Amino acid sequence: MAEQLVIRAMGPLANEVITRRRPDLPNGSFTKADFFLKDLNVPVVLGRGEGRSAGIGESIAGEVKCGRASYIYSEKDHMVTQSFGHKEAAASLTICSRDVKDLLPHEEDELRSALREAGSPLVGMLPRKEEIDKACWETVSGFSQSSEQNADSRKEPSV
Repeated sequence: MAEQLVIRAMGPLANEVITRRRPDLPNGSFTKADFFLKDLNVPVVLGRGEGRSAGIGESIAGEVKCGRASYIYSEKDHMVTQSFGHKEAAASLTICSRDVKDLLPHEEDELRSALREAGSPLVGMLPRKEEIDKACWETVSGFSQSSEQNADSRKEPSV
């Protein structure tokens, strides 16, 4: 769901959106980029520095991670590896759920630093995993917790 949120939000910036693109890595293995926005129709600035912007006709590659802080942190090396698959793009980024803010400060700094050095800095935040899970459940079930609370408040008090 988190990947789809990002792809649908950023997709209109490009003429083509490729998901699960499979770039080869220098060691002979491969990775899969979560999204590749090809042939941008507007210039995009993701921040300051090299690899932080892409012009019209260029591309952006990215990784999306959604999960609790411990999961996001445990995926650091994997995200760094995946960032090598973003090198063909003019700019790249990593987007994760807001749970990253639950890391210890030195862990968050370590994660951000590793991704920045790899060329796909952490630049955006999705809602917390719990919020995304809740939205998924409400979409699938057609039932929300707020509906349940409202229904409970309309019930006759028991005697």
